Amino acid sequence: CNMDKLQIFYHSCDPLQDIGIIVNTCLPMPPSYKGNLRVSLLLRQSIEELYLSTNVLTGVVAPSSHDEPLCLPDFPRFSFCSWKKGGIIYYEKPVKLKNLDNLPLDVHVVLVNQYGYHIACFNVTFIKDRGDKGLI
Repeated sequence: CNMDKLQIFYHSCDPLQDIGIIVNTCLPMPPSYKGNLRVSLLLRQSIEELYLSTNVLTGVVAPSSHDEPLCLPDFPRFSFCSWKKGGIIYYEKPVKLKNLDNLPLDVHVVLVNQYGYHIACFNVTFIKDRGDKGLI
């Protein structure tokens, strides 16, 4: 997503695991943006259980953290729960970014399986173009 008012960048923070992220159909709907998020990755470990941990940093508000289980033995929330090593996860979801006044925004995401192995680790940065001096 590279628009006049918003740019989104990502990179994997795991040297052994790459992840593909695409935000397409990025539509300006001030004061928010709407698009489709697609994530894909090759599993290096099985995921009977999968946990998500995110840290969000902005220059405007205090940092925030969020942890939640995505896959539990008795509560598989996603179709890729219980997938084995070697499988390819492909996940797509419509997203809406609200309150873009808090940009730039850095999001650090870690996915961990039941044994503590990193399934994926990536950083996403959202930057707003101010129009007068280019990017922040």
